[in-house]
Amino acid sequence: MSMTRQPEHRETSGDAAYGSLDSARRTKVNKMRVRPLSVLALLSAILIGGLSAVPSSAQAPPPSNVIAEIHATGSRHYTEAQIVTLSGLKPGTPITREHLQAVANYMAQLGIFSRVNYRFTTRDADTNLEFQVEDAPLVPVWFDNFPWFSDEELLNAVRLAVPVFDGVAPQDGSLLDDISGALSLLLQTQKISGTIERALLSRPDSDDMVMQFRIIGPTLTIGSIAYTDSLAQNSQKLRDRNLDLIGKPFSRFAIEMFITEQVRPLYFSSGHLRAQFGAPQPRFTGDPSQPLPSQVSVTLPIDPGPAYKLREVTWSGNTVLNQGPLDTLVTVKRGEIADGVALAGVWQRVAREYARRGYTELKVNPQPEFSDADGTVAFRVALEEGPQYRMGQLVITGLSLDAERALRAAWKLVPGDVFDGAYVEDMLVKLEKPSPEIFGRLPLRYSQVGHLLSPGEAADTMDVMIDFQR
Repeated sequence: MSMTRQPEHRETSGDAAYGSLDSARRTKVNKMRVRPLSVLALLSAILIGGLSAVPSSAQAPPPSNVIAEIHATGSRHYTEAQIVTLSGLKPGTPITREHLQAVANYMAQLGIFSRVNYRFTTRDADTNLEFQVEDAPLVPVWFDNFPWFSDEELLNAVRLAVPVFDGVAPQDGSLLDDISGALSLLLQTQKISGTIERALLSRPDSDDMVMQFRIIGPTLTIGSIAYTDSLAQNSQKLRDRNLDLIGKPFSRFAIEMFITEQVRPLYFSSGHLRAQFGAPQPRFTGDPSQPLPSQVSVTLPIDPGPAYKLREVTWSGNTVLNQGPLDTLVTVKRGEIADGVALAGVWQRVAREYARRGYTELKVNPQPEFSDADGTVAFRVALEEGPQYRMGQLVITGLSLDAERALRAAWKLVPGDVFDGAYVEDMLVKLEKPSPEIFGRLPLRYSQVGHLLSPGEAADTMDVMIDFQR
């Protein structure tokens, strides 16, 4: 269970007093378990009943001050009115310092603020109150396996219980328990058994993080996959890959991963660089005599857009390699279908050529310019080359002395050499399993190899650390 730590409180001269709570000092809540619905009841009580919702242990002696005004500053995501509503306070409410502290503790533990400060001034029996907050990082909410409900139904169900919810959530904090509680209540109303779990993870199609909520309980399998566009419908390769999903538990995450790894490349390689993939549309199938369906038929909406041809590729920011060598890396010719998968390989080859020359921090930024008038696309590729590195120290752990000597003998880069990032990458691939080319007949047993590239002590050097683990 999460625990409340009282924030520091200090008084100043005159009638002003301050308090604060830094979320970094909170005990993190368990992200994978559902807290009882009493959390939801607490939030509702605060929103409806004001101060009476603060736990009885935080109640103070009879108040002597009444709130005259309430203000809130510091948030870019939430309005002043939303923050004041979260506090459960309003003008005319009697208040004490202890009660105000309990409210600040509650607001800080929600997780949506990285810091909650408050300041109040008193004159006669009136108190002017101001909350000063800082926003915590928020991530989109992802509903994974709720095929009985549309996204809008799920969002509305959560909003009823958590009025500040707008599709995003903190990475930890009690607000996540309130969202889980709202989803649990929704399942109960539909007589669907199961518990809610959540996890912070990256999207299948990017490094952006999402907070995934999913049901542990009823098993719904995918019975079939259908596509709305003929390119996907007629692809034999895609039909063969459909078995990656058919018969497996329904999961939006798994479906989005399938789109990223199988469907999207089909369209990109065909020049449909602006293809749009809609949210999966589930439809129940199975034995109609059963109270709940056992299978889900999934349709994937696809808007393919035009198929583009390559007009040209131009470069900027390049000083190490001029245009000629860079152009030789482009395997898609002018006038050909703009194969997005092949072009992604071009950008990778450019990065590898720079890595061979010690430029391991190269950033490749290809910006497409589409012309729908003639169905072509040009890529303006901006390069940020970064510094050139030289070889620093080679640090090896987890090997016997003989095996370490063999690896050092096989390692071609010596301190001071231009750091060949492509060579290092190739060597790390070879070391994933014991290689006779490197270790000869030495008996070796290791299950995995970890590595780290880290700037060395000398300027513009790169150390390589390799750890062999049993």
